[in-house]
Amino acid sequence: MPPNGRPEAAGQAQPVRGVVVTATHRLARFLRRSDDALQSASGLRAWPTPDILPQDAWLQRCWESAVVNGTPAGRLRLLADAESRLIWRRLLAREGLGMDAAVIGKLAFSAWRLCQDWEIPPDALATAAETDDHRAFAHWARRYGTELGRQGWTDAGAYRQQLVADCSTGSMVLPEALTFRGFYPRTPALARLAGALRLAGCDVLPDQDPPSPMVPRVVTARDETDELARALRWAEARRQTSPDAHLAIVLPDLDQWASRARRLGMDLLAPGWQLREPAARPVALSGGRSLTDYPVVHAALELLQFARQGSLFSQASLLLRSPYWGKAGREGSGRAHVELLLRDRLMLTVPAARLAQLAKQHAPDTAECLAQMARLVAALPDQSVSCSTWAAHWSQVLDAAGWPGDRALTSEEYQATQAWQALLESFAGSSQVLGRLPGVEALGALVELARERNFEPEIVPGGIGILSLQETVGEHFDGLWVCGLTADRWPPVPRVNALVPLALQRSAGIPAASAPGLRAFSEAQLRTLLSCATEVTLSWPLVQDQAEALMSPLLAPFGASSEACDPAEEPPPDCHPERTQIAASGWTESLAEDPPGPFLMTGKVRGGTSLLSTQAMCPARAFVEHRLRGRELARAVRPLDSRMRGIIAHRVLANLYASEERRRGLHRMDEQALRHHLDVLANVVLADVLAGPETYLDALRKLEYDRLWFLVAGLRQQEATWPDFEAQVEQNSEVTVGPLTLDVRPDRIDRLADGRTVILDYKTGKATTGGWRHRRLQDCQLPLYAVTGAADGVAFVSLSASGVELRGVGAAGLDRPGIRLPERFFKPLEPDWAGVLTGWRAQLENFATEFAAGDFRVDPRDRRVAAGQFASLTRVYARTGLPDDESADDPVMDDDGHD
Repeated sequence: MPPNGRPEAAGQAQPVRGVVVTATHRLARFLRRSDDALQSASGLRAWPTPDILPQDAWLQRCWESAVVNGTPAGRLRLLADAESRLIWRRLLAREGLGMDAAVIGKLAFSAWRLCQDWEIPPDALATAAETDDHRAFAHWARRYGTELGRQGWTDAGAYRQQLVADCSTGSMVLPEALTFRGFYPRTPALARLAGALRLAGCDVLPDQDPPSPMVPRVVTARDETDELARALRWAEARRQTSPDAHLAIVLPDLDQWASRARRLGMDLLAPGWQLREPAARPVALSGGRSLTDYPVVHAALELLQFARQGSLFSQASLLLRSPYWGKAGREGSGRAHVELLLRDRLMLTVPAARLAQLAKQHAPDTAECLAQMARLVAALPDQSVSCSTWAAHWSQVLDAAGWPGDRALTSEEYQATQAWQALLESFAGSSQVLGRLPGVEALGALVELARERNFEPEIVPGGIGILSLQETVGEHFDGLWVCGLTADRWPPVPRVNALVPLALQRSAGIPAASAPGLRAFSEAQLRTLLSCATEVTLSWPLVQDQAEALMSPLLAPFGASSEACDPAEEPPPDCHPERTQIAASGWTESLAEDPPGPFLMTGKVRGGTSLLSTQAMCPARAFVEHRLRGRELARAVRPLDSRMRGIIAHRVLANLYASEERRRGLHRMDEQALRHHLDVLANVVLADVLAGPETYLDALRKLEYDRLWFLVAGLRQQEATWPDFEAQVEQNSEVTVGPLTLDVRPDRIDRLADGRTVILDYKTGKATTGGWRHRRLQDCQLPLYAVTGAADGVAFVSLSASGVELRGVGAAGLDRPGIRLPERFFKPLEPDWAGVLTGWRAQLENFATEFAAGDFRVDPRDRRVAAGQFASLTRVYARTGLPDDESADDPVMDDDGHD
């Protein structure tokens, strides 16, 4: 007898006899592999393929046989589960549930299947109804049954009942022997079918008797991450010593932990997977991910949607970066250029034909793919056709797009494409159920089917499965680790279906309908777990969801064998396992200082005032932007974002003051006449900037016009209080600052009656003059205009929802509200306006000299300037002594609170 107290033959596979029907597809695959291994171990070179198939495939086989033999069960069309869910969704949509039909439809389908499995009669639903939800489901169930009867359809649950009737009449073709494996608990509907088969002469074999339970090892972990990491390390150690061992980790809350379990498993068992995709993943989750979660399938759905109705910029950008269509490998840089062009176009939706035009020069193969897709879509407009026609059309569109790309697919990607093809075939066979559909509705149905279809690629032999509790039934493991056995999860909290009356569920014997029933069911599940593996480990975390947890009371009998976590043990790494090794392999190397050489100027320097402002804030960023010509990746243009609203206001005001009659002030015009001129100018600018036929843009144009009139009216009111002036707008000029020659273009220069000038700059966002008072200028635009243009004052014109306000500084006697005297503006005090210009000129020339000399310092006062996309060059986060606050040199406040 082995040390664990179990016979050596316990749990060993037995030869398959007759037909084996399994509860899950996973169990069917496991039993086939077990039978093949048993036959091979017996010395056979060839053997009959065992007749093992999951329940849905067995029901489909029975139905096909009934159709051929003309039995009563064959007169109805058997619906797949996906088709049944679609019918439930369409039924609820007709009931007026709208967008909620998809969510409630899944719950209703689950409730209907529950009633079928536990033989709850539909008539009893209305009788026992206690809530509006119960009554609504009873009504929906009647409508669903009526719809199936009217169409001559049957679903899987109803077909099992029909098989019972066929067995009693002798019209069903019976196998010699049949075994139901992995069905736990055994529902009344399945028990009735097994009894009918047995009475009809079929030898219904009992499921294999499990061996006696073994004594498990109980492990206490720090938290849930530590617990899962321990389980994965245990599985990896076992796999190293026994490559062919059948190992699994069980997570009771697999749905909630799926993504974290998958990622942690890859980190620990396939180091470097982010950079080097393994040929086959070492872990697989039983439930699998939704088919839409796989990038290659997601790309197919996005391509189909994009080809028919275009897409938002974010989706079009994602497609341009996707390797799963066209010649992405060859045209990667060209597509990147097209994406940059697309960012500068204001389009709510990007049509395929428009993107093809943009891509024609830089990515011609991509442009040809898009053009072919557009032609195919145009050949089949949005008309109602059969599902098979749509499936064939979608295949042609994807072929034209070059899906799934021009590179070799990994094993996971290839399996996902095969699952996609199976989905298309399934959809094509649903024409009788779904009827003729328009394009948008057909594509929506396909997306729903893909979202509800779970798929998990096959793992390598000896790989580790991460399973739910239900998935362990019927299998035998060499090693099993069960996680999460805390008091609040084991036994689990009763979760009853809210659409079926609780009294009916309890009377039917559903375990989850009562606490005693659920506890008894959990105890039976635990005994099953302890008997289905040679080695079993049960674990629970001390901390769960950031709160202290308690051990499940069901583990109390095994307390003597428990193992607590070692406090001195290091916690599982949060990062990639190779990073520690890479960091430890480094060494410190001292390099000689190698500053950049001076800037060789051959004419004007591009960048204008922004060059000096950036140099003042962060010389390193100025070096990258204006000497190396580096630029941050611009955000896509969006309707009426802050940048776009500023562009609109500047263009309208520039055109408004370009006319001779309006240069002397808007207040000199009649309000009605001014509004007429604004109508003409604003409509031209808005039609250009917010171009497009969308109704949404029409509404935005109206809202933006109202804002423009509010700003113009406020500016008109302000100008009425100013002395006489004449405005000059956006005049280009060339200025010299130290060793640099720059191009500048002020928004507006007001020339007063006495010959003095005031330079204004429009600000639709935050307008702050605080940067002018810093010991090192942080906003050089208006100071540069003042110094090079010999201005007598400078000011921001703040254009905001709160109104129009002037904010600036200048010489005495300007008599403009908001322009303050130097002695009131600066602290410490500046003597006069001439002293202000002298100080500004010295700073600006210093900035220009620094830039020309190749200055590459990182100013630590505001790390945001050197961070972001520039951090890899400025290495701002590698510097020491950076302050925690965003700015260590805050501007001094005015008497009135303005900065």
